Amino acid sequence: MAVCELGTGTFAKTKMHTAALFLRRRAGGPSPAEHYGNRIDSWFAGDFSQDNVFGDSELLDEYCVHVGPDTKKYRNFLISGPGSAENVTEIFWAYRENFERSPETRLLRNRKSFGKLDAERRDGLVDIAFGGYVRRIEREKMYYFILAHVNPQPVVVVKCPHELADSKKFLGYEWSAARGSEGIRYLGAKSGGEDGRPGQGGTGYRSPDPDGAGDVIVTPLFNPADLEDPDRINSIIRANFGGKGTGKSEHVVLRRLVDMLDFTGPWGEKAIFLCGGEERPRSGRHPLAALGDVCRRDQVPARGLGLPYVGINDIGLDGTISGAVLTREVSPETRSYLFSERHVLCPRMLDSWNRVSVPGFTGRCSRLLLPVEVGDRAGRHYVLQFLRDPDTVASLRDARVGTRSPLADFGRLMKFMIPLPPLAEQKALADDCAHLDRELARAREAASVAEEERELALQVLGSRDGASAQWSLGDAGSFALSVGRRVILRDLDTGGGVPLYSANVHEPAGFMKERPEDDFGSPSVLWGLDGGWKVAYVPSGVEFHPTDHCGVARVRTPEVEPRCLAWALEQAGAARGFSRQTRASLERVKRLNVRLPPIEKQRETAAKAKKLDSRIESLKQVIRDMEDGRQKLLRKYLDWYLKTSSS
Repeated sequence: MAVCELGTGTFAKTKMHTAALFLRRRAGGPSPAEHYGNRIDSWFAGDFSQDNVFGDSELLDEYCVHVGPDTKKYRNFLISGPGSAENVTEIFWAYRENFERSPETRLLRNRKSFGKLDAERRDGLVDIAFGGYVRRIEREKMYYFILAHVNPQPVVVVKCPHELADSKKFLGYEWSAARGSEGIRYLGAKSGGEDGRPGQGGTGYRSPDPDGAGDVIVTPLFNPADLEDPDRINSIIRANFGGKGTGKSEHVVLRRLVDMLDFTGPWGEKAIFLCGGEERPRSGRHPLAALGDVCRRDQVPARGLGLPYVGINDIGLDGTISGAVLTREVSPETRSYLFSERHVLCPRMLDSWNRVSVPGFTGRCSRLLLPVEVGDRAGRHYVLQFLRDPDTVASLRDARVGTRSPLADFGRLMKFMIPLPPLAEQKALADDCAHLDRELARAREAASVAEEERELALQVLGSRDGASAQWSLGDAGSFALSVGRRVILRDLDTGGGVPLYSANVHEPAGFMKERPEDDFGSPSVLWGLDGGWKVAYVPSGVEFHPTDHCGVARVRTPEVEPRCLAWALEQAGAARGFSRQTRASLERVKRLNVRLPPIEKQRETAAKAKKLDSRIESLKQVIRDMEDGRQKLLRKYLDWYLKTSSS
C-alpha cells in the first residue's frame, strides 16, 4: 500500500538507510496466490484448455508484452517442454551465461558418468538441464508478475531527499552531539536557549514543555496540530488505504506495483525498486521508443578467438579506445564478450560510465563491459550521446544496483524512452557533439598540464637547496589560526550571498545573507578539520564564512608568503597523516612545523603559481561553458525531459 524511504541520520548519526512498509492483509476468500499458481502450472504443462473458463489468458499475453518475448514464440516454448533447447535459446539467450556458471551445471559436467558419454548425448543432457533451468525461473517471474499486475491499488512511494540539508528539512530534526543536549534537535525554532534547547518564536506545532520552551515540529511527514492535514504524507498514505483520492506532496508519487519490480533478464531477486518509472522521458517533437526496442544487450561469449581485447582501462575518459589493444596478446581463455562495429560498449560500473564507447573494429571485451547492439532505427553515435547525457546518467544513478561499487541497472536502462528523430538529424547531433567532445578533451588536457606545471613550480619550496627557515604554525607572532563557528540549516540562504566553507574548503557548502565581521584585508589559508585533508588559498578581499569544520590561517610576518604557506601546510598535513580518521584539529595544526626558502624565492614562486592559477581557472570556465553548450545542443535535438510517472 505504501513504502517510505528514509535516508541516513534518521535514527541517530548512522549511515544506514531505512524503509518503512505500510501493508494490509487481504480479506478472506479464495487465495489469489494459490489460484494463479495453479493457472501458471497449467500453462507450463502446455495445458491451455481452461483459458475460456477462467478468462485470464490475457495475463499471459500481458506478461510477454511487459517482459519482451514474442507471444507466439513464448507459447511454443511452454508447449515444447524442457527437452527442447532450440526454442529456449532463441528467446532466452541471456540466461545461458548464468546457467553455465550455476552450481548445478558445474556438478553435472563434473560427474564421471557424464564424461563417459559421447558429445551428442552430453549436449542433449545439458539442453534438457538448460530448459528446466529457464522454466523454473520463468515460472517464478510470471507468478510474481501476475500477482503484482492484478493488484488494483497503487503504491504510495515516499522518498527522502538525498542531500543532508534537504533530508533534515524532510524529517524536521537533526541529531545533536553537543554535551548536555544530545539527541534530537528540532529545526522549527528560531532561536535557542542557553542550554541548547529550542527557544520561542518558531512556526508549526509546539509540544507541551514544563519549562515553557516547547519543541517546534515542522515536517512534510505529518502535522502534529492537525493529523488530518490532507497535504501531509501521513494523510496521503491513510487515504490510499481507504481507496480515496489523495493530496499532493513533492516527496510522494504513486506507482503500480508491477512497475516497481524488474522482470527483465535472468531474474535473480524479488526486490522492489522505489525508482521504478522515474526514467521515462516525454518528447513533443519526435516519436519515442524504449531503448530496448532499438538496441539489445549482446552477451555472446568469446573464447579462443584471435581478436583484439579491450579492457575497461583501455577506454579513455572521453570514450576513445587505446590503439595498443590492436596488437596486445591476451590468453584465448580470458573470459570476454564478442563485439563489432554494430555495438556500443557500456561499462557495468556507474563510476566508469564516462568510458562508454563506440568501437571501430571487431574484437572481444572484458566482462566489466557490456556490448549493446544498435539496430537500424538509430545511429550508434546518436545512442552514445543519449547514454552520455547527464539526465540519463542521473536516472541510472537513481536506479543503481549495489552500494560499494554501484552497477548500472541495464534492465531499467533498456526501458528508458529515447526520442527517434530522422537518421540524418541523429547524425547531425552526433557530429556536433563529437566536435564539442574533442574541444572539451583539448581544454581538459590543457588544464591538466597547467595543474602539473603549478605543482612543479611549488615543489621548489620543498627543495633542500639553499638557505631555508623552519616556521611553527603555533607561533602567535607569525601566524593567527582560528576555527569558524557552528552553522545550522536555518542560517543558510538559498538565494545566494556570502560563501560558506566547511570541511571541503575547495567548494562552498552553501551561502549566508549575514555579512562577516572580518575586513579580509589579508589572504587566508583554509583547511578542513574533518574528512579528507584539504587546503585552499583565498586571496585578500574575498569574503567568506568558515564553519566549525573549517580552519583559517593568516600570516602576520612579512617573511612568509601566504600562497606558499598554503602549499607547505598541505604537505605537512599529508606527512602528519591528517585524514577522516586523524582529525586536523586546531591544536594539531598548531603543532606543525613547515620549512620555507627566503622570502624572495617565495615571492618568485608565488608569482608563477598565481599566473598558473589564473590560467587554470580560465580553462575551467571554458570547460564549463562548453559543457553548458553541449547540454543546450542536446536539448535542441532531443527536446526531451525526465518526468515522474504518476501511475
